[in-house]
Amino acid sequence: MEYPKMIDERVSRKKYGKVIVERRFQLPNRKVIDYFVWGGTTIPSIVFPVTPNNKVIALGQFRYAINDVLVELPGGCLSRGRTATAEETARNELKEETGYRAMSFRTLGQPIWIDPANCVTPFIPVLATGCQKVSEPNLDETEFAEVILYSLQDWISKIHDGKILDSKSIATTFLALPHLGVGIG
Repeated sequence: MEYPKMIDERVSRKKYGKVIVERRFQLPNRKVIDYFVWGGTTIPSIVFPVTPNNKVIALGQFRYAINDVLVELPGGCLSRGRTATAEETARNELKEETGYRAMSFRTLGQPIWIDPANCVTPFIPVLATGCQKVSEPNLDETEFAEVILYSLQDWISKIHDGKILDSKSIATTFLALPHLGVGIG
């Protein structure tokens, strides 16, 4: 099968570590189309943080795109200009967003695409275990979030009941469960 070929791209807008890109593709029938994609300028880590007594550390976080609060796992990117491994990013984001520090981190596989139809940025799922509170959260001025603790079973139930609606959190949970001795299937 013949697929479209990208023949050009230009950045339409870049701000706050986000980018909107206009791409031009030539279709197999030779027609040229424009297509807009978006994403971040660095790859985020999404953290599944668990305390020693199996409490999941989550956030009730205001999200600008939906103009509402969503319950989700912590995560994000390091400040622009800084590079780090997925685990270093997870360590930093966990502490900044929740005030917790983990005893160990484990990357849970390859980067996962958020929305490959429109988003150019994947995320990296990371498991953080042995999490203990060491400080208060240190949020950026544009972040509004509160820390919420759930038992592991309550967290899983909230996903099944449609109370957790963030796809990154659901995917990261699914990948973390076998490492916590929770069977899936």
